[in-house]
Amino acid sequence: MSVAIAETMDAMAEELAPAPVDLSTPLTALAKAVTAHVEAALASFSGATAGLQRRTNLLWWKEALYSPSTHESYLEMPVFQASALMALDLHEQVPTYSPASVSAFLKEAIRCLPIDPESQGSGQCDVATLVQDAKTAAFMQPFRVLAAQYVPPPAGRGPLLSLIGHTQEPMAADATSLRELGGLDASATMTPAEWGTFLFRELQAARATSANAGKRTKRK
Repeated sequence: MSVAIAETMDAMAEELAPAPVDLSTPLTALAKAVTAHVEAALASFSGATAGLQRRTNLLWWKEALYSPSTHESYLEMPVFQASALMALDLHEQVPTYSPASVSAFLKEAIRCLPIDPESQGSGQCDVATLVQDAKTAAFMQPFRVLAAQYVPPPAGRGPLLSLIGHTQEPMAADATSLRELGGLDASATMTPAEWGTFLFRELQAARATSANAGKRTKRK
């Protein structure tokens, strides 16, 4: 009798026992969701930190007026060469697609430079002289190197970077060449801030164009 009762109790216990629950699927999904959330939070934090670090570096650069590309103070250079190198150095510190306020920031930084005595107090210089100076001045070598990397030699209408970067090409910086190849009047004048901003925008456009061209080539 005891055996029968025991068997009956065991059978009842087996029927009343809860079915095993498989928690592996929901736990796996929870782990993936937590991982994705943590990665997104870290990416957001890293982006904010990088942006803050960039702004801090730019403020320091503006106050120091020191060129990392030439390892010289901008104050030791002719003002128009300094403004061109400031365009180069800022270009290398900011992303390709930057807000318009970056150009305004560059203008204000250039306005911290003293007026060049050669400008006879007007603070302006004609485009032909600026281009020729950019092609020959020793301080402008880093600018010429990057310009040559970004754009091909002049062949028809194109950016001034082409004339500046490819100095070995037999293209004169006279009025006709500047009009045909750069679209600018050789006698037009610019202030240092205008010259630096002009070159900065050409550098940004050239980098964006060369990057997009590289992507199209890879796709092919």
